[in-house]
Amino acid sequence: MILLAGEWYDNGTFWTAMVTLFVGLLAAWAQLKGNNPKLRLGCELVATTDLLGPAGANGLTVTHNGATLTSPHIALVTIANEGRRDIEGSMFPNGDPLLLDLGEPALGVLDVQSGHPSAPAPPVTVAAGKVALTATHFPRKQKVQISVVLDGPTGGVLAITGSLVNGEVRNRSKPPKPWWLETKFLIFATLISAWLIFGMVQGGQ
Repeated sequence: MILLAGEWYDNGTFWTAMVTLFVGLLAAWAQLKGNNPKLRLGCELVATTDLLGPAGANGLTVTHNGATLTSPHIALVTIANEGRRDIEGSMFPNGDPLLLDLGEPALGVLDVQSGHPSAPAPPVTVAAGKVALTATHFPRKQKVQISVVLDGPTGGVLAITGSLVNGEVRNRSKPPKPWWLETKFLIFATLISAWLIFGMVQGGQ
């Protein structure tokens, strides 16, 4: 038994296989880290409220800037810094704003809540019927709530135009990816490396 243990310990193919396993796991870790950058904004269309309700107008009229709305709705949108660092205005490419299309033209911003104990609410406007987050400082853990006036339901639709330099903008209104898609590369690399270890050691005996 001692001889066998020594032969296993001295087997060069075993250590070659272990190096292969280590390289595979290192590559998998790098892949996972790349899928979760330090800079990340998460955007979500949380809810849409029909101001007239299912019963219809019942004599109630809603106007916005002097125009009567036929199907007035309020959409609640959140934008959260989900990363590990503050986001600066310079991290928006060319200083372009982040645009959110709600599936129905936005008429105006009713309210913006900072969601952070010490940071002000970022500038949010409407541009060409879309909600526009101005390129600005967005501190870590800030989650902004935006109330938007619409003349029609959104249908739960949210489309995002914009990006971050060396970062990611995620649409939280879409179903999340299954966990196994996030870790499939790691699992695959581990299984292949384990198979190589077994094959190399068996071949070296």
